[in-house]
Amino acid sequence: AASFFANAIDTESKGLDIVVTHNTNLNDRMRLKSDLAATFSQTRQVGDIKASQVLENAGLVGTYFPEDSRVYLEEAVARTKINLTNVLSMEKVNIFLRNVFFGKVTEAVNNVLLQEEYGTKIVTDLSIGYDLSEELTITLGANNLLDVYPDRSAQDLDPSTPGDQTNRSGGRFDWSRRAQQFGIGGRFLFARMSFRLK
Repeated sequence: AASFFANAIDTESKGLDIVVTHNTNLNDRMRLKSDLAATFSQTRQVGDIKASQVLENAGLVGTYFPEDSRVYLEEAVARTKINLTNVLSMEKVNIFLRNVFFGKVTEAVNNVLLQEEYGTKIVTDLSIGYDLSEELTITLGANNLLDVYPDRSAQDLDPSTPGDQTNRSGGRFDWSRRAQQFGIGGRFLFARMSFRLK
C-alpha cells in the first residue's frame, strides 16, 4: 500500500478565542481565582476539489477528498469549547473546580445516512489539596466527576436497509472512532502527593 499527499482543496478557518481572568480576595485568608476560556471556530472547504484532468475524466475526483474527509475537516471537531476554572485558596487548603463544555460533532463517514450528530456535553473536574507542610501537599480529586460519556453510536440508523447500518462495526465499538469530543474512560479518581524541594 502507498500513501500520498496532495493539495486537493483550499480551506478557510474563522474563529474567536476569549480568555477572561478574575482574582479576588474574599477575606484575609481566602482567595478566588476564576478563568473563563472559550473557543468558537469553523473550518470549511472553499471552492472545488483540485484534481488532474485524468481523474476528472475517470470520475474519480472524490478519491482525492471524499465525503468522510470533508466531514472530518468541517464537523468532526467541536466548533465550540468553553472552559471555566475556579481555584479557591485558603491557608492550607485549595479547591480546584473545572467545567468544560464541548460542542456537538458529526461522525466522519462517506454514507450520509450514517453521519450521526453527537450532542453537547459538560465535563466536571474537582480536586481538593491540603498542605501538610511547606514542602508536602496531598490532593484528592476526580476527573469527570459526574461520569459523563459522549453519546453512543445508534443501534441502527437505517432499519429499512439489510446489514449493519451503524457506526458500531458489528457491535465492536459503542462510541465514535472518528468524532470524539473527549475520552470514553468516564470518571477517574486520584490521590496525589507533591513535594517541593528548597
